[in-house]
Amino acid sequence: MDDMSGSIPPRIKIHGILETVMHERFKKKKNFLLTTILAILLWLAWAIIFLFVPPEISLVPILLLGITFLATLFTTSLVLANTRRGLLISVGVAIFMIMNYYGIGNYLNILLIAGILITVEYYLSSR
Repeated sequence: MDDMSGSIPPRIKIHGILETVMHERFKKKKNFLLTTILAILLWLAWAIIFLFVPPEISLVPILLLGITFLATLFTTSLVLANTRRGLLISVGVAIFMIMNYYGIGNYLNILLIAGILITVEYYLSSR
């Protein structure tokens, strides 16, 4: 019979490890509130530009693309808890928006962009 006197029960050990991991993860996310507020403000700016600014103004597509890129970057980085994946998704959205602006955005292109981004993520995560 195992003598477990003097040792910590397994349930407490696991709880302590989980608590330590969660504490470290929370320390890494110290700017969570600031990032959330920034993402909300970017989406509000996107909605205001989309609804109230006429598209005939020459810089509106570029401005909308930039705000969309930043808003998707911050939102996906928060949701996925990974900045690199958020950046890859934002780049994919921006590329598709550019292609759609020039009239060449279709389902095949979206699948090809997704395939390239998944391949890049796999390559970067395996290094």
